[in-house]
Amino acid sequence: MTFIDYYNILEVPPTAQADEIKTAVKAQRREWNKRQGHPSVDIRSRAEKMTQYLSEAEKVLLDPSQRADFDRQLAANAAKPEASTAGIRDWVASAREYLDSNSAVQANAAAREATTNEPNNPEAWYVRACASEALSDYGDATFAISEALRLTPSNAVFHCELGDIYAVSDQWPAAKSAYERASALEPENPFYIAGVASALIALDQSVAALPMLKKVAAEYAAVDLFQEKYAIALLDSSVEQWSTFPDGSTSMLTAAQVELTQKALEVVSGLRINDPDLRAHQGEITRQVDNAAREQWHGSDNLLGYVMGLGLSFIIAVISISMGGGGVAVGLIFLAGTGLIVYLFVKRHRMAGWQWSARHAPVRVRASGVQ
Repeated sequence: MTFIDYYNILEVPPTAQADEIKTAVKAQRREWNKRQGHPSVDIRSRAEKMTQYLSEAEKVLLDPSQRADFDRQLAANAAKPEASTAGIRDWVASAREYLDSNSAVQANAAAREATTNEPNNPEAWYVRACASEALSDYGDATFAISEALRLTPSNAVFHCELGDIYAVSDQWPAAKSAYERASALEPENPFYIAGVASALIALDQSVAALPMLKKVAAEYAAVDLFQEKYAIALLDSSVEQWSTFPDGSTSMLTAAQVELTQKALEVVSGLRINDPDLRAHQGEITRQVDNAAREQWHGSDNLLGYVMGLGLSFIIAVISISMGGGGVAVGLIFLAGTGLIVYLFVKRHRMAGWQWSARHAPVRVRASGVQ
């Protein structure tokens, strides 16, 4: 039975303190929970194992007694001589085992042995691609998965892995093409559809991704990955339809933009979101739309002028009316003027946030986005 190094699983040193271990568990759990919805059976299986290992690591390393016992086992395991490799060794299986225990360096070494001994085995090249990707060696990962595809060009999982490599290295147009090829081979696979949609979101084409993710999120409601990707598409597609300033920043400058964002947030509120970063993004969009929709008082650079005009008009009205005779008519005119000044101030300085922002934005900016 393979000894599992929990420090290696968490990517922390053996001297890590409890707070560091808790932070690592939280980060790793979030990452591997997402991968439980991956199109690759290998990666889904690895994610399930890693989730189990993380629970074990959390339990053992946060208990002083269990941790001390584990440290003794770790030291004893390190002192053991390497097992004999006489005879034929299954390097592909070894590489998978190393990947399952989050030992990317060893997995990569085993995978390279596999491709050296079995250059015509597409699985060997595939596992090498996975190991190299885990080491952020995207050049070798791309080469390895390309070799796997050369040997089996109709393997949808391999095309998806190529898409993943391109995605993690921010080559989104290439990632989109790879996911589309995977989806063309297996049109009903929701994971490949989600891959295409993710690439569209990254390319600022969230509106195009919406119908894809709406469909898979509804049909596979139990899969958190689809729920969260649909939420991302809803939020990002709303922002993409706001008015855009020359520096690339966006803001809600029309009632239609506020309304579509409110509707998107209403749908998002009904989705299952576990990712704290996504929840924070949802909260920020909610704050912005609340500010844009809320009527409030806005400051004026001419406040002194309003006050002086209001005061002068009111004083003249009072004096004129008190004089009687024809002065009453004059007083009433100035009194009406006082009311007009109040009306104009309210009209110009109490409004929804989007209206105030639109008033101060260039015409070209106001004309952009949903009208």
